[in-house]
Amino acid sequence: MATNSGALWVAKFPTSTKTADLVQPFRGNFEAFQRAMVASKISVKITATHRPKERAYMMHYSWMIVKGQIDAADVPPLPALQGADIIWNHAHAKQGAQEMVDGYGIGSLGVPPALNSRHIDGRAVDTSLSWDGDIVIRNKDGSSRNIVGSPRNSTHPDLIAAGATYGVIHLKNVMADKVHWSDDGH
Repeated sequence: MATNSGALWVAKFPTSTKTADLVQPFRGNFEAFQRAMVASKISVKITATHRPKERAYMMHYSWMIVKGQIDAADVPPLPALQGADIIWNHAHAKQGAQEMVDGYGIGSLGVPPALNSRHIDGRAVDTSLSWDGDIVIRNKDGSSRNIVGSPRNSTHPDLIAAGATYGVIHLKNVMADKVHWSDDGH
């Protein structure tokens, strides 16, 4: 049965936070990088790994509606996906989309969530990272890399460089999605 957009859609088609849902070799690469971060006293919280295509569709179009980049009446249907019978164009369309953006926690993104995300393929991970003070992390080859100063999160350029040695590449437009890592920077 078709249902208006709104907060109730956020719980449907949940995103995984398990590395087991990533594909190889990205899974092994990320898990090795994660071990190096934990050994360096970095707090690692995984917020997303595999994302169902239905969820990516809803995240993308709710963000687009809220940001005024598409009218609710112009959102294309996604008939091939089961259980995603969402009505975008209704009397409270903007409010429904806002509830979804808030529920997904994507309001601060500088770009819309991708319709064909690396998350759908199990080739991306979103992380919340933090640490205290200056640290030293091991690159994949075992050499040391100093992580000095701020920011103490996933946007630190030296941490991004360390991740790359493992084949874990931060989104190229770092500030557009500060938490996103994948196998190719997309």
